[in-house]
Amino acid sequence: MHFLLYVCLPVEEAKTSLQARRRACRYLEKEHFVSVARFCGHCDCYSVGGRYSGMLTLLRLKGLHTREFRLFLKQYRETKASLAAKLFKKCFPNFGGRIPVGRFDVEFDGYEDDAQLMDEILFAQLKAGFDRDVTNAVAFEKPNVIFTDLDDFQWPKTVEDAVGRHWVVAIDYHN
Repeated sequence: MHFLLYVCLPVEEAKTSLQARRRACRYLEKEHFVSVARFCGHCDCYSVGGRYSGMLTLLRLKGLHTREFRLFLKQYRETKASLAAKLFKKCFPNFGGRIPVGRFDVEFDGYEDDAQLMDEILFAQLKAGFDRDVTNAVAFEKPNVIFTDLDDFQWPKTVEDAVGRHWVVAIDYHN
């Protein structure tokens, strides 16, 4: 089954989205996130974005357009994957940029929007999931968010503590 993990790393470690995505992967490799031996690792494979490519953009929409997003999500869960982009355009006709659903051609490093700087909206959407451990989280439920540089007693408690200090990278992993 596929699960979703958000990895937060300090802005000093990456200047661009691509650098942040690659840095998050190096961190996961260093921490032996993938099983490389008989009894270690948390998953058998992962990628940036993957099936969850576009999730950070969707979280932004959820925070900015709550009513529209709720209607979209209800219909999205009942829609075939091949029709997801069409539904998205119908629900968010003024959206500019890469459509955050129905991405079937995601490379290992994901897309530009699979790593974004923490801001007020992402902080509000992700705060409930700050954790020191990896848990099997799925989209639109309680998120699982780990920090590469902070212990649990150091997690940002307020928006002011969080905004602009960390990149957030969406990771799709199979367990």
